[in-house]
Amino acid sequence: MIYFDYSATTQTNEAVLSRFVDVSSRVFANPNSQHMLGTIANQFVVDATNSIKKSLNCLNHEVIFTSGATESNNLAIKGICKSAEHLGKHIITTAYEHPSVIACISQLQSLGYEIDIVGLLPNGTLDLIELKELLRQDTVLVSIAAVFSELGFVQPIQEISEIIHQYSNAVFHSDITQAVGKVHIPYASIDFMSVSAHKFYGIKGIGALLKKPDLACTPQIIGGSSTTKYRSGTPSVVLIDSLATALKIQLDDLSTKIKHVEEISGTFIKRLQKNPSVRFNRTSQCIPHIVNVSFFGHPSLVMQQKLSTRGIYVSFQTACKLNEEVSIAVLRFTKDNQLATTSLRFSFSHLTTHEEIDESILIIEELLK
Repeated sequence: MIYFDYSATTQTNEAVLSRFVDVSSRVFANPNSQHMLGTIANQFVVDATNSIKKSLNCLNHEVIFTSGATESNNLAIKGICKSAEHLGKHIITTAYEHPSVIACISQLQSLGYEIDIVGLLPNGTLDLIELKELLRQDTVLVSIAAVFSELGFVQPIQEISEIIHQYSNAVFHSDITQAVGKVHIPYASIDFMSVSAHKFYGIKGIGALLKKPDLACTPQIIGGSSTTKYRSGTPSVVLIDSLATALKIQLDDLSTKIKHVEEISGTFIKRLQKNPSVRFNRTSQCIPHIVNVSFFGHPSLVMQQKLSTRGIYVSFQTACKLNEEVSIAVLRFTKDNQLATTSLRFSFSHLTTHEEIDESILIIEELLK
């Protein structure tokens, strides 16, 4: 098996699993219970919260635990807009966001919100001049992912944040799920950010929304106590602890992990770009972990299945989208229908080996003959 779909999900780190089993057996009380076991459980939540903030260098942010980034995106976007509806109904985003972001904003549009789509420069980064021009007095939310999941473009988070806060009163939300554990980002400059543990070798079913403490957000799930007032439900101490553990492990020696992926990705691109049937849909602003590539004459879904039968697992579009015959993201960026109908996303990890790259190249070249 050769797994090149790490941007869709990752296998759980063995150390995280081991700790999960241990904590599950020892710390099972409700952290809101007013007895000793509850106090012990609550301390695990407090420690995990502090660990997460320290890992992301966001010591002043609040942490709201959720089921994953999709819920975090829903809470942030709907909660911010509901709290600020008396100030305006204008939202700015991009055309490359995760489906959960697009769906939330589309729903708000149906409720009377005005949406502006800011474009990208030829290198894939946000057009900061256009962003500045789009900001208005009634802009309440700007939602822009730190890294675009299908094409891998890294966005200038610090500059985006500075423009938003200098020229408007809008709140800056970012889905950072494709950035965490892959690239160094100034997370502290973001007002609200969504994360999901399964993207960085954690357990599925746990995520978080980090927010600056002075910003309002209307809860979307209500009834019953939790770790914060923003999201009701009995906290899963063991999942919360596992998120903090996975994050800490993945960020440890991150620069070395990034360097390895750069080598892996560079080898993959260098060897395949010699083939006239191959075109890479990327720029210098892409993270090495995500390589979007088109194989001329080989429709995306057909090529994906051929690779799958040979034990190579990749994505067409993102795993959270329905199967379609064309990648909207690739089409929008390249303006080339042939590229959009033959593209696949290869996503690598620090766990990817040179042997896997070598074997996959041989198979791909065979399939392209």
